[in-house]
Amino acid sequence: MQKIKQLHSKKAKKIFLEYLSSHNIFEKTKDKLIEIKNKYPNTFSKEINFMIDNVENFFITPPKMFDKIIKNLPEINNEIKYILLGLSLNNSSYYMTSEIKKYFTNLYFGFTTRPRGFSSDLLKVFGLKCCPYCNLFKLDSKIGGLSYEIMHLDHFYNRALYPYFSVSLYNFIPCCATCNSCYKREKDFFEIKHINPHFESFDSAVKFSFEMINQDIFSENQSFYICFSAKNSRKLSFQKALNCIETFDLVKRYNKEFPTILNIFYFGFCITKIKLTKFLIYLKNAMLKTFQNLILKNMRTANF
Repeated sequence: MQKIKQLHSKKAKKIFLEYLSSHNIFEKTKDKLIEIKNKYPNTFSKEINFMIDNVENFFITPPKMFDKIIKNLPEINNEIKYILLGLSLNNSSYYMTSEIKKYFTNLYFGFTTRPRGFSSDLLKVFGLKCCPYCNLFKLDSKIGGLSYEIMHLDHFYNRALYPYFSVSLYNFIPCCATCNSCYKREKDFFEIKHINPHFESFDSAVKFSFEMINQDIFSENQSFYICFSAKNSRKLSFQKALNCIETFDLVKRYNKEFPTILNIFYFGFCITKIKLTKFLIYLKNAMLKTFQNLILKNMRTANF
């Protein structure tokens, strides 16, 4: 799982701020929130004031600050969940929250449908060559090429649950269609913590390991199993990594790719008749590195 480089993030922020400035997004958003506050004067007063006072943070807040903002809006968050579940009452809380949700949703659709798609720009300046969630597919915003998936612009914090982050730069994660549509879907990354590629690195918490299923290395039924283990003692980082592994089904997906490189090794050692012990030593020292550099690179995958 790739971490987006700081230099690329700075370039993306510059482009993003130019867009926000040219469309007067900060001013329009603040005016809209004040309008909503005046329309429902006794509803969620503390939270709407927080939003008005921190308008810019809903668009360019640093990745580490997302959780703090969410925790400052508990009543609005609960009302959004009630609306999604069809349990909300037709009262001021419902109407106020619906207006906030609608405003940010419309901002998002206006943002993604502008003539020069920002998602393409974002992909380029973030410098991502493959999906940061799985590292199994190259990203390409254009249709075509058998080895490419169409790039999706995922919201790390679900747009339906946290609509005020609909157009937040560091909530955007360029990723492959498979991870976004088949695995992540509507999962709540606030409730269940995951590694955010904008400021965390998967390989700082996890390392590859593998197990040999059959001790007879030359058995026709021989197979290996790729797995993960903790790299450091930071329990939260490792738990986030485990959540990523589970959400994106990485063990199953990586092991699906593994037999190809195994066959290369197996065939090469068989025809040169290298002894089993030497094979095992070589395998131990080189298999994972080769798996990374060959499979992850040549089979539509980038380095961890």
